[in-house]
Amino acid sequence: MSILKYIFKEDLKDRLAGIFALLKDLSEKQTGLEYIEAILKYIANAAPDGNISYEDLKTAIELTIPDKGDNILPTIADTLREQGKQEGVQQGIQQGMLQNSKEAVIDILEMRFEIIPRSILSVLNEISDPLTLKSLLKKAVTVKSLDEFGRILNWVMK
Repeated sequence: MSILKYIFKEDLKDRLAGIFALLKDLSEKQTGLEYIEAILKYIANAAPDGNISYEDLKTAIELTIPDKGDNILPTIADTLREQGKQEGVQQGIQQGMLQNSKEAVIDILEMRFEIIPRSILSVLNEISDPLTLKSLLKKAVTVKSLDEFGRILNWVMK
């Protein structure tokens, strides 16, 4: 189905590896249930966020193969749970890196100028772009005054 879906699209070459990986998984299966399980895993992993939920998959399985659904659904739930864990870990790492970058900017400003105005601290805490924070870290080291840093910060936030 993926081949049919993307056959006329420019990104077919980018999707071939994923399509062939699915075919490889299917070629190693012995039973129909294993085929269904592989397809469900593909749907769970490949569908854009919000397009399909575990409940959607569960309902479809219960309607079409109610006597076998209990064997398949736990595997799909495990796949989705593992995917959620990985996304959570990645998000935690990114948030930690952002927080460390903000603290580094604040530490340098405090070392150089002692007391940092709340206005600068509140604006720094709103920043969620790591590249912006990296740039501000460099500026924190080189600016001549807090006023200069504040002007740079206001310009960056526009």
